[in-house]
Amino acid sequence: MDRSGISLKKLNTKPDKAPARPAKEICRKSNRLQDAVYREIFLLESRKPGAEMGLALALLRAMAASDQMANREEIRDWLATICPYCLKMIESALDEYGACAPRASKDAAPVVPLKQ
Repeated sequence: MDRSGISLKKLNTKPDKAPARPAKEICRKSNRLQDAVYREIFLLESRKPGAEMGLALALLRAMAASDQMANREEIRDWLATICPYCLKMIESALDEYGACAPRASKDAAPVVPLKQ
């Protein structure tokens, strides 16, 4: 023992200890993405204003993040399953409530369509 009363064995890190598992972190991130999508679905079903845009953004974030994940195929399969339902929900909400953005006033600049 040292003068401070702390054993040097306690201070040394064990070489057999591995760092935090990246698989758990990947699972957490994919779970957070899925939770965000499901949360927005719930908000859309609750008829919260702007929830259709939130759901579209959550789906877009999940798609963008899926390319960088190790469990890419699992996330892509989940997205392929849920996206058609989410798109139908968004479209029906937009049909029911009208457009996401408020309508432009007469004094506003005209909207120019994008070239295709």
